[in-house]
Amino acid sequence: MIKTYYAGQPIPENEKYAYIVARNGYYVVKRNCVFESCTKIDEIPDLPEQEETFDLMAKKIPYTLIKEVLAFFYEVYKQHKSEAMVLLCYENDEWSIYVPEQEVSGMSVKYNNDRKHVVGSIHSHPGFGTSASRTDEKDEENFDGIHIIISKFDEVRPELSCYVAINGRRALIEAETIIEKVEEHETVNKEWLGKVKHFKETLFEEPVIEKTNKDEELITGDRCPVCSHEDVCMQDMGELGNPCEFFDYDKEKASEVQRLNKIMSGG
Repeated sequence: MIKTYYAGQPIPENEKYAYIVARNGYYVVKRNCVFESCTKIDEIPDLPEQEETFDLMAKKIPYTLIKEVLAFFYEVYKQHKSEAMVLLCYENDEWSIYVPEQEVSGMSVKYNNDRKHVVGSIHSHPGFGTSASRTDEKDEENFDGIHIIISKFDEVRPELSCYVAINGRRALIEAETIIEKVEEHETVNKEWLGKVKHFKETLFEEPVIEKTNKDEELITGDRCPVCSHEDVCMQDMGELGNPCEFFDYDKEKASEVQRLNKIMSGG
């Protein structure tokens, strides 16, 4: 078998062939009576293959913590119609939740990680699925740990997806491998709610006020023409999912059509 050396290690002169493992790849050294060379190769054929793995060494996350987070996310959604974020911490063989100060909107969360022993995160996707967005992937690129996305947190059994991110590599894992048995909901932690502040994220154009013949104010562009929920609706944005499923779609549509018809008819 050809011996393998790390870059910078001396290779004995009697070695006619040798492999070198360097920061920028693998190399093979060849020597004979005419020349000595060092050329880059794709792999070292003499070495066994290795697969990527992830194994939880700590005990599983208690579902009592998940229940608290569910209640928190649900209450934030009721108050702000927005996402929310908590951080997973592990210290002295115990899991805990830390809620950082954060600014939230319907599709984003801004926060600062000022806590030690943080090993992951949990954030909500209210009504638009548990798949990670490009923003999620970018946020987790340099955030090694466990990352959980929760949707439909108002149900007894929520929808959630669990990911691990290590060295910029991400993988989807089964929730049962890191979380204890799913149970019922928990009441919300009021202290957590006090750390959430809403900021306005414009999804539609600003209102345009026009004068009709009867000097009435006709407001256009201020609300979605489908459901009237300007802070939540993404009907016209081409985004995956539909937060408006939380509302009575047919009722909202009928109400909006009636409102517009009344204004246009001068009634």
